[in-house]
Amino acid sequence: MRFWQKIFLITLAILLVSLNIFAYVFIENSLSTNLDKEVQNRLNEYRLMRVSFQTNLVYQKYLLEKTSLTKDEIMGIFNDFSSTYVGSTLSFSEADKSQIKSDLDMADVEIHNNDGKFMLNISSVFQVDSEVFKLSSTTDISGIYNTALQQIELSRELILMVSLITAIITIIISLALTYRINALRRSTQKMSHGIFFMRAKVSSSDEIGELAEDFNTMADTVESKVNELSQIAEDRKRFIDNIAHEMKTPLTSIIGFADLLRKAKLDNKTKVDYADTIYREGMHLKNVSSKLMEIILLGKTNPSKKEIDSSDFLDEVFQSMEQICVNSGIVLVLQKYNGKYVFNIDIELMKSLFYNLIDNAIKASKPQSRIILSSGFSEDQGNKEFYISVKDFGRGIPAEEIPKITQPFYMLDKARTREHGGAGLGLALCSEIADLHNASLKIESILGEGTEMKVIFHKEENKQ
Repeated sequence: MRFWQKIFLITLAILLVSLNIFAYVFIENSLSTNLDKEVQNRLNEYRLMRVSFQTNLVYQKYLLEKTSLTKDEIMGIFNDFSSTYVGSTLSFSEADKSQIKSDLDMADVEIHNNDGKFMLNISSVFQVDSEVFKLSSTTDISGIYNTALQQIELSRELILMVSLITAIITIIISLALTYRINALRRSTQKMSHGIFFMRAKVSSSDEIGELAEDFNTMADTVESKVNELSQIAEDRKRFIDNIAHEMKTPLTSIIGFADLLRKAKLDNKTKVDYADTIYREGMHLKNVSSKLMEIILLGKTNPSKKEIDSSDFLDEVFQSMEQICVNSGIVLVLQKYNGKYVFNIDIELMKSLFYNLIDNAIKASKPQSRIILSSGFSEDQGNKEFYISVKDFGRGIPAEEIPKITQPFYMLDKARTREHGGAGLGLALCSEIADLHNASLKIESILGEGTEMKVIFHKEENKQ
């Protein structure tokens, strides 16, 4: 059953019950009032009639000069009296002396239904001389009950008319009230079919308006989450496509050169060249799989953090990378913060981060250039925060490419990256490690002048 139908039926049921109760109480009260009034009028009339009749009996005694009257004389006087009486039907009969009531007000009042006619009977027993009589007055009061029946019939017609008018009004109001609910329902149906931009119109501040606002808030959240999931799905698809592409090229080379070594008759130099190629491509696959595994595991494990002085940490990184830079014809310069600063990090993961940053700097630098490994404090939005920076003076990064270079498999210069055995995973790994330490990777670069990769450690993870 529809909501508007429930409103309609409940309202109509309440109205019908209320009107019938009101009509019943009103008609019952009206009948009781009219009946009491009629009985009282007839009772007063009866008393006057009885006093008049008794007075007439005394007067007849006086005329006949008798001290008492016989039964026949009394009956004759009554017949003469009743023939002149207009209104009720009178009857006069002998009665038992035990039925006499001394008080005139103690007359018996009865209402009888004779074949649909309602008769009011008022009677009393009194003594005339030595005889006892019962004087009765009977009046037709069917008009009072007929009036009640007419009122019942009229109330039925009125109830029917009011119910019909109310039904029409209730249907209109119910449909108007539920129109906005139906609009909300249509919006939810569209959302269920994937149309997530649907919003409900908020046209009032009542409960339905609040429901519409809540629906819009929910729709915003759902749309945001769906877009987020779509982006994640797209990123995963691109990630898998890139993995397939990265694996395909070296595998093709490995299989091809291995087949040549297996089938062709080659001189020693050619064999060594082919073997070198297979080795390089194998190492490329190893690097790709190793870094992929690190990225995957970083999302599933908690880092094992320890407190270490920043100066000691930078010394370890410098010692590990200095000779690699020398082998590439590059000078690695260490510029440490003069004061003491202790931070809480997973030492091996953080070393991996800076090894990757320095390795990228080496690849971007020309021989005989410098790479500066430094630390200090920066003013970022009013907050004084510790940082470690790797700065090179190489070819730089275009401004539009900076937001993309931390994405897995993204390569700024694919030919140069492949030449150095890279797969575009280094900065993605660095970004993941920084996130695990509540740090951020800030990249500043000028094309043709160099790049600075700055890891900023936020205060809640570190202490001075």
